[in-house]
Amino acid sequence: MPSFSDNSDAPGAASGMLGGAQFALGAAAAPLPAALGSTPAQSTAVVVLGFVLFSAVALITLARPWQGHGEPAGQP
Repeated sequence: MPSFSDNSDAPGAASGMLGGAQFALGAAAAPLPAALGSTPAQSTAVVVLGFVLFSAVALITLARPWQGHGEPAGQP
């Protein structure tokens, strides 16, 4: 996953990839509530819950927050 804090030669490309991924996931999620068929509120809630779980799994597997790769605690 691209990071903006890296000393990358192409930060605009990383931004474009992240924006494109958001656009693609949003386009894929739009027809899902209609495909589930039950009430609109219930099917939308199921899709949102599914993407929340997908995001949590992605965070745990890709970012590994327990390894402390974020900014140091003493830095603002």
